[in-house]
Amino acid sequence: YVEADNVLPGYQNVAQETATLTTLADGTKYQDYTYAVIVYQDDYNLSENGATLTVEYDGVVKQTLAVPQYNPDRLNENVNYDAFTGRKNYFFGCFRPQLGYVDTRGAGFYYEDTVVIDGLAIPDAGLCKALLDWSDGLGFNPH
Repeated sequence: YVEADNVLPGYQNVAQETATLTTLADGTKYQDYTYAVIVYQDDYNLSENGATLTVEYDGVVKQTLAVPQYNPDRLNENVNYDAFTGRKNYFFGCFRPQLGYVDTRGAGFYYEDTVVIDGLAIPDAGLCKALLDWSDGLGFNPH
């Protein structure tokens, strides 16, 4: 589920989303797929709202990831410098149910059409497969 529970003073908890993955009636298994995990900014800056992602698998919390937050003590290091003109997406990475966690290769703030790897942007099919070849390390990619 996604929960913005560490919000800044004066803001409210704006959302909680839950996704349950299961085997469908036709036999399709969720484990046969990989899922891009993206949070989209509506009317607030993702780097200032405390949004977190908690991955619970088989009833056990496996992972908690947070959107990197702006630090007012480091004014020259705003992690989402262009939040109000376009970088409204934070890509957490790819949920790989075979492993039970979100693989954070390529994670970061992106415009919807920014190429992440191999000509693929965050809404593109094939991104998670391509990210298996990511060589720039794991975790947050600020730009």
